[in-house]
Amino acid sequence: MKDTKNKIYYFQEKSNDILDLQDEYTIEEIGIYFILKAGYFKYSGELTLENICQRCKFFGDKSKLNLMISKLFQIQNEFLINNNWLSEINGIKKLSEKRKEIAEIRWTKIKTKPKDNPDKPKKTQSVFIKPTLQEVNNYCLERNNKVDPESFLDYYEARGWKIKNVTVKDWRACVRTWERNSFTKSETKRFLTKQEIKDQADKDLFDKMLKKHEHGGFNDDEF
Repeated sequence: MKDTKNKIYYFQEKSNDILDLQDEYTIEEIGIYFILKAGYFKYSGELTLENICQRCKFFGDKSKLNLMISKLFQIQNEFLINNNWLSEINGIKKLSEKRKEIAEIRWTKIKTKPKDNPDKPKKTQSVFIKPTLQEVNNYCLERNNKVDPESFLDYYEARGWKIKNVTVKDWRACVRTWERNSFTKSETKRFLTKQEIKDQADKDLFDKMLKKHEHGGFNDDEF
C-alpha cells in the first residue's frame, strides 16, 4: 500500500445529503457511515479491511459494521472500493494540485521580479522656471512672430503662471499658442500685473472713501 503521509483529504457533507442518509440508515448506521468515510479519505481511497479493524476495534457487535461495509464497498483484492467517494477524492486532488500550481507560478514571479537598481538615476519632476522679459523677447524674435513679450509676460504673471489651475510647464509652448491665435502687439491689450491690480484696487477704495467723506462722513464698518 502507498504511503499516505501528507495525502490526507477532508470531505464536507452537505446538510441535504445528511438528511438523505436519515431516510436510508439508522442513527447508529449513519455514525458507522461517517467513520468509514473518514477512514476512506484518510487513506486516499486505499482502505483495507485491516485498516477498518484497527479503526473500529472498539465495536462490540460488528454485525452492523459488516453490514455497512457490504452496502458501501466493493472488495477488490484487499482494498475496499467506493466509486462515489473515489470521485470526490480525485476532485479534491485536482483542486489541490491546481491551487499548488497557481501558488508556484506566483512565487516564481515574485522571485524573478527584477529589483530596483539603486544606481539607476530616478526620474525627477521638472520644476517650472519663469522666463524673463529678455528670454520671451528673444524667443519671439527667433520665431519672427508679432507677439508682444511684455503683454505675454504680464498676462501669465497676473495668473500665477497657471492655466485652469494647472501650472504652466513650457512657456515657449504658450508663446506658440499666442502666435497661432494671432495675439499681436496691435491686437493685444496690455494686461495688468498683480501689483498694478492691487494698486488699482487701493485707488478705487481711496476714491470711494473720499467721495463718502465729501458727502457728510462715512461709517468705518462699510470698509
